[in-house]
Amino acid sequence: MPKFNDGEFDADRLTKIFDLQVGRCRVNAAVGSGYDIAAVSLLDIRRREIKLVPVTRESFERRAPGIIAGGDPAAHLYAVPTCYWLRPRAADGTGLLQLYLWPVPLHAWRLRVTYKLSAVGERLREMATR
Repeated sequence: MPKFNDGEFDADRLTKIFDLQVGRCRVNAAVGSGYDIAAVSLLDIRRREIKLVPVTRESFERRAPGIIAGGDPAAHLYAVPTCYWLRPRAADGTGLLQLYLWPVPLHAWRLRVTYKLSAVGERLREMATR
């Protein structure tokens, strides 16, 4: 079960922590409309933060062929994730927000995803305060 706002509160930022499963490279990072992903990092056992680098779809597919299409990560490298690819939402803002990690997690680490308020979210907040 993901946890929200890891001890701190900011109206424009939201933090969500996921428990990663060994061998699973896809994370459903949906939070609701109005937020975009600002940063993704890995938390180790001592709660040290390891920042992950965003990559393009082409770069991710070169590193991990077949994973995005639903391939089996069993034939892939298992290690500490260093990068991620974010599957974009549909143009209307609907759909799941999914992160793909590479390499596939070797241990059950925790993933910290920080969201920022998007332009759509700012407009929704503006309309609500009128």
